[in-house]
Amino acid sequence: MNNAQIRKTLKTLAERKEILDDWSAGFLESVQYQFDTGRNLSSRQIEIIQRIKSENTEEMLRLQQNFKDLWLSDGYKERWDICISYYEQAGTYNRRSVALARRNKDYIPLLKEYKKVVENKYAQGVLEAWYSEPKYPVTSLVRIRQTAPVNQRGSVGCIVLKTNVCAPKTHARGGKVYLVMPMGSTRPLEIEERHLKKFKRS
Repeated sequence: MNNAQIRKTLKTLAERKEILDDWSAGFLESVQYQFDTGRNLSSRQIEIIQRIKSENTEEMLRLQQNFKDLWLSDGYKERWDICISYYEQAGTYNRRSVALARRNKDYIPLLKEYKKVVENKYAQGVLEAWYSEPKYPVTSLVRIRQTAPVNQRGSVGCIVLKTNVCAPKTHARGGKVYLVMPMGSTRPLEIEERHLKKFKRS
């Protein structure tokens, strides 16, 4: 790339700042200053500029705008919030996205960040648990399986008070979270669907 091409590419990318990730934006700001002060860019810097351009096309800008327009109406925000809650309690992955979402309730991620958080296999398991029909509807009588955590086990029956009481805490099958009331108790219990079974009178 000659200087005229570099200048044009940097100008184009500056106009697409909305879809640049933080690292790319910072890198371009640095090389823009270097270029403006008359210093030559290295072949490696030019290579990175070309890569950033290929990853942030005019089509990507159009898709990002469409994504923002549909953020509330097309279910994107709901799926994002569910996955953010899952990652927040897991505390291991996508911590930057969790922090940004919690810092600003109106935060809208880049489309590529959204896909990274929501479209991986773990998130898909969480969303499947959330959106699936509950095996035990509200008012159903259930028992707690012996596979449940020790502090949740019990032989008494329970009545289902609510389903999807919070975002699933696991991507495993049966992760939908229920609120149940053990018979004879005044304290409801949050428990995953996989730890429940149909109540059968003995």
